[in-house]
Amino acid sequence: MISITEIRRWLEETYGLNLDVVGTDALERNVARRVRMLNCSGMTDYVRFWRSDSGERNLLLQEMLVSETWFFREPPAFEVLKQWLLERMKQWASGQRLRILVLPCATGEEAWSVAAVIHALGIPAEQVDIEAMDVNADALERAREGLYPLRKSKGQIPLAPLGSSNGETISVDPALRPMVHFEVANAMDRGLFQSRPSYDVIFCRNLLIYMRPCARLRVCETLAASLSVEGLLFLGHAEQPPPDQGWQRLRVSGAFAWHREASVKVMGLMGPKGSVQEMEVLSSHGLGD
Repeated sequence: MISITEIRRWLEETYGLNLDVVGTDALERNVARRVRMLNCSGMTDYVRFWRSDSGERNLLLQEMLVSETWFFREPPAFEVLKQWLLERMKQWASGQRLRILVLPCATGEEAWSVAAVIHALGIPAEQVDIEAMDVNADALERAREGLYPLRKSKGQIPLAPLGSSNGETISVDPALRPMVHFEVANAMDRGLFQSRPSYDVIFCRNLLIYMRPCARLRVCETLAASLSVEGLLFLGHAEQPPPDQGWQRLRVSGAFAWHREASVKVMGLMGPKGSVQEMEVLSSHGLGD
């Protein structure tokens, strides 16, 4: 008998989703909604259609994903990024390419925030590759558009100029666009990352918490292999890499940044109690000049 179990197994094995965290009831609700929308006669009819139609599988996957994000989410992470880049400006001035991975990137706010910090430091766009990846093709289309409701700023003072605002929407600065490439990709696809040069910085925030333990380990192994020796890995506040992979967390409150070498230091960030010191904001004029 065909049942929802096949769909659950597909989500777990292909994308590593932990439905005990995401919610088995969420899967049942989303499938029931798709059954109604497609006027299927029942579960068996729907699963047969889902099995044969890649578009339907993608739509259901999108229903299951949590993609809420905003610009400069958890600002200390971007302050750490700024200082890390400042210490290495000679590398970028000498023509070395700066490679950054943002995975998952959802609708693009995090990737554009990273690009804004880099642009404000004066690193030429032609030396920067920000690879922003997600399994949600519709979210990536919105990311490429670069137009967002003002609420996506969460009322924060941006850490770097993002673009312009008409009071209702935020339009990403055209100067940021050459830095960022959006593509459909699955974090479980180890072969994809093995074929790419290593990254200097990886943002992988709030993905691991939704994954099964075996999938989480697989992704962490991929990230470790994909990061340069002195690179930085940014995770979500409730996430941490496996203890046996040699990761060390930077003692910067709210940054949730990790590195693999004890010699790596991010200067200028450590306060007397390991907190982020007050830092210069790159733009005090709202969303840009």
